[in-house]
Amino acid sequence: MSRYAHWVVGTLILALLPLGLFTRVLGADHPEHGAFLGMHQTLGLTVLLLVVLRVLWLGLRPAQRQLALVTHRGLCALMLNFPVTGILLTAWRGDAMDIYGWSVAGLLTPDAHFGAAAGVVHNLVLAAMFYLALFAHLGAVTEHHFIDRRPQDIRRMLR
Repeated sequence: MSRYAHWVVGTLILALLPLGLFTRVLGADHPEHGAFLGMHQTLGLTVLLLVVLRVLWLGLRPAQRQLALVTHRGLCALMLNFPVTGILLTAWRGDAMDIYGWSVAGLLTPDAHFGAAAGVVHNLVLAAMFYLALFAHLGAVTEHHFIDRRPQDIRRMLR
């Protein structure tokens, strides 16, 4: 997109310069002055819009890297926190855990309030964060594959 915007803006500027000069030479009292001035203004606003979009597009690259880092760290934190809160939830409920065929009980003193809090964190908060991170990740994969045209990224991950 950036490359296309660059060439469109360059072309429009090359059209705007003589058009602006022609409008100036034409004089304000000429019957076609308003039409040429309107065209000049419209193309000028188009350049403004395209330049703003291009700046935003170019600014996405560092932002995308930052978002990828945050998403990666978030997924790692979720992968750590899900089992921990699951253990706490089970232990605070007073339930035994079946770990590799062994029943483990009594890790913590049962506490209904802590159990409920761990349940909310495990079942709602972490789940919502996981789905948000997952959809952000899938969105980035889709963008890299279809918009950035980098199918090798997906192939690399499937090997």
